[in-house]
Amino acid sequence: MLTQKELDNLQKIYLAARDNLLNTIINAKGPGTKTYYNIVLQQLNKELVKLQKSSNKYIDISIPEEYKEGLNEVYNYFKKNNLTMKKPSMFANIHVEAVYEIAREMQYQISQGIAQVGRQVVRYLDESRDEALRQIGLQAAGEKISSGSTLLDMKKNMISKLKN
Repeated sequence: MLTQKELDNLQKIYLAARDNLLNTIINAKGPGTKTYYNIVLQQLNKELVKLQKSSNKYIDISIPEEYKEGLNEVYNYFKKNNLTMKKPSMFANIHVEAVYEIAREMQYQISQGIAQVGRQVVRYLDESRDEALRQIGLQAAGEKISSGSTLLDMKKNMISKLKN
């Protein structure tokens, strides 16, 4: 069935996006650094745009086809059982509005899901960055204590590490 094939293709697109993001997160150098954060965010945004475009394309094509198929099934059922029903083409304006509303709602739901994924990845990146900052602070404090250096030296050391 054509729609199942389209669903399978959409699923493949989403899985490929997930794999691309995981590869970026795992293989990017320096977790917690500004560079890492920016690389992952750029990749995330790129994948989210691709997913939104693919989803919208699927919705724009599949929803009208599915609606038309369902309407024809109802019409054929009425005709087969000698029931009265106007031809589907007689309801053209109603159908266009219904298809538009269904497509709009589906696009909204998908974009909400994509946005949720984006927020989760950003939250992960923020936590990773915060943990890296905490580790640098602990390391600088440890070096200060072990070397007997001053608070100003610790501050300079920490700023140097953060810049790197």
